[in-house]
Amino acid sequence: MRILLLHQNFPGQYAHIAKWGKQTPDVDVVAVTDTVNKRPEIVKTVRYQAPKPIEGALGGATKRFGEAVLRAEGSAKVALALRKSGFTPDLILGHAAWGETFYMREVFPDAKVVSYAEFYYKSHGYNIGFDPEFDPSGPDIIRTVDSQNAVMQMALHTSDFGYAPTNFQASVFPPELKQKIGVVFDGIDTKRIQPNPNAQVTLPGGVTLKAGDPVITFINRNFEPYRGYHIFMRALPEILARNPKAHVIMIGGDGVSYGGAPPNGGKWRDIFLDEVKDRIDQSRVHFLGRVPHDALIRCYQVSAAHVYLTYPFVLSWSMMEAMAAGCLIIGSDVEPVREMIEDGKDGTLVPFFDHEALATRVTDALTNPANYADMRIKARQKIVSKYDLETVCLPAQLALYKNILDGNGLGDFAATTVG
Repeated sequence: MRILLLHQNFPGQYAHIAKWGKQTPDVDVVAVTDTVNKRPEIVKTVRYQAPKPIEGALGGATKRFGEAVLRAEGSAKVALALRKSGFTPDLILGHAAWGETFYMREVFPDAKVVSYAEFYYKSHGYNIGFDPEFDPSGPDIIRTVDSQNAVMQMALHTSDFGYAPTNFQASVFPPELKQKIGVVFDGIDTKRIQPNPNAQVTLPGGVTLKAGDPVITFINRNFEPYRGYHIFMRALPEILARNPKAHVIMIGGDGVSYGGAPPNGGKWRDIFLDEVKDRIDQSRVHFLGRVPHDALIRCYQVSAAHVYLTYPFVLSWSMMEAMAAGCLIIGSDVEPVREMIEDGKDGTLVPFFDHEALATRVTDALTNPANYADMRIKARQKIVSKYDLETVCLPAQLALYKNILDGNGLGDFAATTVG
């Protein structure tokens, strides 16, 4: 089998498939990525340079779709060179949001093309209009959303099938696209990520925290409203006041992964820290930035309460990893989190905007940890049984690809409705 992987920031969602292919006899995997991607190569990797847009040609609503077409052109040129060199894939996998799969069917007409269908945006609903404090509704956002979705529509139109990591994410697609989308989660390495009662973390200031200490963790790729950073910070004064020995580990960057940048420049982290800094003991709030994955796992392992907040949007891998580490998840009561957490069984949920309820739940978790011990055990059991990389998710992905290659479509992987 020959597999072509397309992702401008490879490996992205394809690290596991790339490693599997590299280790499997009679499987040949090649990756295509952007020249600016400096991540280490897992498999043979070729790079494209997307044509540069004419000065001032792309902006506003045209930006996302225009950039996707330029990436498609760059990827197609590299793919043509691969074909001339003798590499003809049976299966092409690419992230639908970046445009790189657009012209693959023209280059490799006999290959099956499967796109990663991460999310379909709405101009009203789900992430947009959910939070009135940061509501971007209006003609500009509608045009931008439509352009983003045009990329997804084109990618799925030129693909045989797509797949999403969760039922919620699949459910947001319109019916004509959803019928082409399966559901398979990416997978969590539960051998590497597991509870450790002897774990400890020494912070840059010299404070050492151990499993069993009153440690609160809050982890995002970037601190921003989409991931409830403002809600958590507004709960923090009450949390720290009620728990005088508690420490808070904050892991994340200062960029923007989703939504808009802060008004008038600056950083979301500073905006909401400034809002509460006179009411909190900052010596107990530890902003670590982004950390290596091994350090991240140790932070999960010492956590007594892991707060995960999100708009109704793409679910973070970090929440699933925290569950695998046996964390007590205190999550926002929204659809993507409810798909993974059954309130009171393997975690606990609070209304997204209710920072008072969040403070009360965190305090109870720190004060009465025995009441939540079974939830932590069941959280890990759920990840091991349903979302483990080696025993569940990678075999499921391979089975989905085999279905498609054999002409059997999505089979049992077809999306179901999430309510």
